[in-house]
Amino acid sequence: MVEHERIVFNSAPLSMTMGDKGHDPSEYRRIVREAKSKGTPALLDRARKLSDPYFRAKALVDLATMSWVDAPKEVVLEGLDHVKDAEPPWRKAEVLTEICKRLGKLKDGPELLDRVVEIIIQMPNGKGLADAVQGCSPKMDIEQGLKLLERSLKNEGHELDGSKTVLRSIVKAKGYDWGALDRTMMIIGNVEDPALVSKLMGYLNVQVGRSGKSTKAPLAEALEFASNIDDPVVKLDTYRYLVSTAAMNMEQVLLAGEWAEKLELPTSRASMLCVLGGKADKLGSKDKAVEWFNNAREVLYTVDDPGAKGAALINVAKGLHMCGEDSALEVFSQVKELTTQMDGPTRAGLERKLSDTMQKEGLEVPEDLVVEKKEVEAPAHTGPGHVLALYDSYEGGIGTIHIRTVARAAPVCYAFGLDLALIGFPVKDLETFLEMVKKDTNVGKGGRYLNRLFEDGRVRLIPCDRACCPEGLDNIGVPVATTSKPWDGRNISMQEAAGKGDKVLLLMGLGKQGLPKAVLEGCPYHLELTGMRIPLETCTAMGIMAERLGALNR
Repeated sequence: MVEHERIVFNSAPLSMTMGDKGHDPSEYRRIVREAKSKGTPALLDRARKLSDPYFRAKALVDLATMSWVDAPKEVVLEGLDHVKDAEPPWRKAEVLTEICKRLGKLKDGPELLDRVVEIIIQMPNGKGLADAVQGCSPKMDIEQGLKLLERSLKNEGHELDGSKTVLRSIVKAKGYDWGALDRTMMIIGNVEDPALVSKLMGYLNVQVGRSGKSTKAPLAEALEFASNIDDPVVKLDTYRYLVSTAAMNMEQVLLAGEWAEKLELPTSRASMLCVLGGKADKLGSKDKAVEWFNNAREVLYTVDDPGAKGAALINVAKGLHMCGEDSALEVFSQVKELTTQMDGPTRAGLERKLSDTMQKEGLEVPEDLVVEKKEVEAPAHTGPGHVLALYDSYEGGIGTIHIRTVARAAPVCYAFGLDLALIGFPVKDLETFLEMVKKDTNVGKGGRYLNRLFEDGRVRLIPCDRACCPEGLDNIGVPVATTSKPWDGRNISMQEAAGKGDKVLLLMGLGKQGLPKAVLEGCPYHLELTGMRIPLETCTAMGIMAERLGALNR
């Protein structure tokens, strides 16, 4: 029998390190509780002996805020030195956020925040850095906030995650003026991606407008950067955001209107004019709204594709009807005429959209356009394998992200014998939506695998209200939510999930926000893919999920 050798880590015996580490949370709470009733320097020594740098840093900073500590600044700096050893990055972000909340109680708090900024700047790119920026920026002054903004914009893949919070905090900070605004815009303008610059400038425009601290509006710069976007779809989406969300008054909407004519595609130009019209009507400028809707109608005369033309004209008709214009009926009739030039699923889709729109607008629908409504339910699973479910966590209608994600999901589902479920997608007719996906992608041999899944009845649409968990998911399979932060008592492995029922229904959130709280609460089980609580990009996570689900079938 081999005698175990005593191993030493950080000058402490292994037995002591393991024992302390296992009870660090409890010991931390005891230290803080005792410090409030009978604080003594001995508590500082106990804090220093905590094995986990997360709790060591947290305990020291907590103690530094106590009145009996002689040199609070030095104790805080000591605690911050331990933060660099806290891993993984999300824990470092968590403890930094907690520390920032406590520094407001200290006279030297603003100065000590400089050290926090230094630590954040040195963090590696990733979600942890974004979390640290989001958690700490509300406590920063202008100079500290600008440094965090600069670092956040270099956090590849997470630029927007932290930058919006920083911008909001900077504008709210005491002393924010025209000069600080110019510096903010200069930092944003140094980013190479014009779409990202434009959206951040637009967001900054909103914050400045709400604060009333400056008469200068960044919207003009946002529009100029948007004009440099090469991808026509991204350019249109960016313009739509700048008009519908970022523009704060009619003067700014008129400014945005000058850029509509610079959109190359007629359908994009018409779409932009409809957005402008809707915003103008919302701001009380009915005449200008009607002018823009009529301009959009004229632009669409040059479009040859009856499907694209009809879909765009429906938006024009909705706008004119919203403004009380009788000409809306003429446009609806024009769309009906266009349907006679079409056939197949595309005709059915346009007819259904026309019928639904007229019904919502309170207009009489022609008899030949009345579509019998079918109840959409979450049926019992009938496919050959488990189910990969994409949950739409975005606001608004169908966008590029929906089309691309479904296009990428289809071949992996087909390859690993999985069904595909689309939960909460703003889609009324599944077949029409899938036709759109196949038309707009060359992934999976131009949508061939998506078509096979649909023909086999292995693609389903499950409606639900935004940020809610639909009922009846357990009729499809055992609902398992994927998250990098599983809740206590719900974490489960893929093999364990397979043992809970015949089929597994694996839900993943569409986009960076992941699944909403209501879905995490509604699913009895949570799955963390990496074993290290590392969040993954959507397509990467989807590939891993599909392979692991497919392995359960073998």
